[in-house]
Amino acid sequence: MPAGATPSARTVPRMAVALGLLPVGVGVGLATAVLHSLWWGFALGALVTGLMLRVAPAGWPRVAFGAGWVGTLVFFVAPRPEGDFLVSGDLLGYAYLATGLLVIIVTIGTLPRPGGSRVPAERS
Repeated sequence: MPAGATPSARTVPRMAVALGLLPVGVGVGLATAVLHSLWWGFALGALVTGLMLRVAPAGWPRVAFGAGWVGTLVFFVAPRPEGDFLVSGDLLGYAYLATGLLVIIVTIGTLPRPGGSRVPAERS
């Protein structure tokens, strides 16, 4: 942004939504990480994650949610000095990791294209 320019009226609310969705992503990711070893806990976590990705506005607000969610995944998957782990190597553990990959794909895949929106070419 050039010096002296003010943010647009649409930018400030979107930034506020993004800042609000970051802790929501951390909370949903934390709950999913803790409950993923129970079949109903994983199902509930995946459902809430999918709903949040659906209702979060596309663009940077959705990226903030995804960053919070995947950040908790990375924190809990990282090796610990005590030798213990939270994510086991069973079906639900791999499903939890696959959900994190899906969160990354959806958040990056729904970012707006640089340079604004483009009208698709007509097919003949």
